[in-house]
Amino acid sequence: MKHLKFFNESKKLINDISSSFQFINDEYGSPRILTTKYGKEHKFTFGWFLGNSITAIQPIDVILGKVKTLQELLLDVKSASSMFDEYDFNVQIGSSLLVEVVPKLKSEEDFEFIEKYDYRTLRIYKNEIDRFLKSRGAHIYNWEEKWHDYLESAEVIISINSAADSAAQEFKELFEAELQRKESEIEREYYCSVESVSSQIVITITSNDEKSNIELI
Repeated sequence: MKHLKFFNESKKLINDISSSFQFINDEYGSPRILTTKYGKEHKFTFGWFLGNSITAIQPIDVILGKVKTLQELLLDVKSASSMFDEYDFNVQIGSSLLVEVVPKLKSEEDFEFIEKYDYRTLRIYKNEIDRFLKSRGAHIYNWEEKWHDYLESAEVIISINSAADSAAQEFKELFEAELQRKESEIEREYYCSVESVSSQIVITITSNDEKSNIELI
């Protein structure tokens, strides 16, 4: 019954948010919707295929028309966001428009970054790391899972804005504290590093041990 109640409430919320994108739905139809776990709650990603590019060489009037449409799309998202005070609305625009609707952090709740260690693989929650960094005002530029043949090992690299160094340092401390708490369950030695590279802060989760994998889930 509890699961059914969540399903019904979640379905209503998704429908309410989706319906609030009036201009976008009129122009591009109903969105694709993805629901994923986000801490103790869920986040929702709405996507529409736009099919228009402003990166190719085109007549100026064509570009201006596309820019005007993009402005109207963003104003529609802004209008929708004003109806849902408990959520933040994040946007990505390319050939598609993606609107990520995430619950606002209500308190200094506990974060858990590690799901488990399973046969040489440390499984870590991407959404939980994302949630923590964004709650501290960080902007995430890139996620990378990098494989090293010579060690037969992987590492995770997260690039964020340079102004968020304190958020990165805090994440490093919390992540390594969690590693220490769970060290009896983890056979390999993992660690987290933070460094400034060009105009970004780079967070790396890695291991010096051979055959040590890390997987974002």
